[in-house]
Amino acid sequence: MIAGDAYFLSRSRKLVELAAKYAIPASYNLREHVDGGDLMSYGASLGDAYRQAGNYAGRILRGGV
Repeated sequence: MIAGDAYFLSRSRKLVELAAKYAIPASYNLREHVDGGDLMSYGASLGDAYRQAGNYAGRILRGGV
């Protein structure tokens, strides 16, 4: 399990390369790691999360719930 902080996120490409090189299965907290070539993630996609936040903000600004 790779921690989900800014340090590891900024080095995700290198972590994916090292995990592949040493044949170590690794699990990340974001979908973007898997898109970059890693084995699996247990978490949401940042793009989807931001898109959903934008939808909620739009609903609130229009007076909806």
